[in-house]
Amino acid sequence: MQKKFDDLYLTPALCDRIKAFGFTQPTEVQQSVIPLMLQGHDVLGAAQTGTGKTASYVLPILEILNSFPAKSKMPRALVLVPTRELALQVEESILNLNPHGHITTCVLIGGASMPAQEKAIQKGPDVLIATPGRLLDLYEKGRILFLDMKLLVLDEADRMLDMGFMPDIKTLMSYLPPRVQKVLLSATMPKPIENFALSILDHPKRVIIAPNLTTAKEVTQSFIHVADGRNMDKAKRDTLRRLIIEQEIPSGIIFCNRKTDVDILVKSFNHHKIPAVGLHGDMSQETRIASFDMFKRAEVRFLIASDIAARGLDVEDLPAVINYNFPVSIEDYVHRVGRTGRAGATGSAWTFVTNKDGKKMERLAQKGKMEISYLEDYAITEAIPERKPRAPKEKAAPKQRKERAPSPRASRVRTQDAPAAKGFGENVPAFLRAPLPAV
Repeated sequence: MQKKFDDLYLTPALCDRIKAFGFTQPTEVQQSVIPLMLQGHDVLGAAQTGTGKTASYVLPILEILNSFPAKSKMPRALVLVPTRELALQVEESILNLNPHGHITTCVLIGGASMPAQEKAIQKGPDVLIATPGRLLDLYEKGRILFLDMKLLVLDEADRMLDMGFMPDIKTLMSYLPPRVQKVLLSATMPKPIENFALSILDHPKRVIIAPNLTTAKEVTQSFIHVADGRNMDKAKRDTLRRLIIEQEIPSGIIFCNRKTDVDILVKSFNHHKIPAVGLHGDMSQETRIASFDMFKRAEVRFLIASDIAARGLDVEDLPAVINYNFPVSIEDYVHRVGRTGRAGATGSAWTFVTNKDGKKMERLAQKGKMEISYLEDYAITEAIPERKPRAPKEKAAPKQRKERAPSPRASRVRTQDAPAAKGFGENVPAFLRAPLPAV
């Protein structure tokens, strides 16, 4: 039987706020996580991207903090996330769903002004949303106290593992009070994440909504073969534009593995009058926010991004995702494809595959339990031929040196009455040629 938010032990004020945003029925992960958090359990959860994990912990945080007023100007809940974009999105969810407006937030992320963040902390926010590195820097400077901390959420834990945040998280864990309710959520649950979760959680309740490395059924996944060759990059760009035109793709996110590819594609799209913006880690925080906001407001059709946009970014009714480069890992593939087909909506995902990606395709088909089929209409079956090496030129016979004629000066014979003087050669002054007087 499908439950409603009213059945999840949430107060009427919070339920009314949820309904005001058009949500009537909780997702499967929300039905499981919300009651467990309200009962005070530690939670270990795994669910596909796009199943509503953010709201599954934001709603209990709001319910718990509204029920118990703050005793001091110290944070009472901490949400750790891997990227700046996800941190801003979590804050937006808290502010939108906050029924009374009493819960205050503070985002602590790298790339933003440290003095401004220190000033925001002094106001005593209820909820900190932070990336691990920046939070650790501020704590070790004595700017934050965790004495009143009640809740800790680790969101996108698998991504934080990939980005090397686990040592910072373990350090932060040692600074928290012993009686803190902890929740760890992830789209995938590899063994290292499970082992880490069990080391920090206290008798957690497990919520496993979907098996590892699965994508939403609502997403149609297609693959396009691009053979390796001398001009493969140009062939991929041409094929990408053809795909967008012939499939009538209105908008979407195009994922690249390298930042340089992001910049090249943005330049190529704008050259062909296809509005697009880029997003990658070398951009400033202000530029990244501006690019993403332009895309969300539909001011441009395409967001061309590195994997920084594969985790946590939520765009309503995103119709398509295109993997310009095959993802480095199968987990990254799941997260990229998870940007479309969210919350039960339909979506499409296209992935370019080169000859070098064969083994990754085999792993994807095996672990994701997928049947791989290629779009033959777009397949480039023959690589552009390489230039034939030129035959080495035959070495020409060495030129024979011409015999030089002897110079006139070299043929002169010195006379006895004009002996050569050392150091003068043949240019002997006249006074030295005169005979010496008799003694």
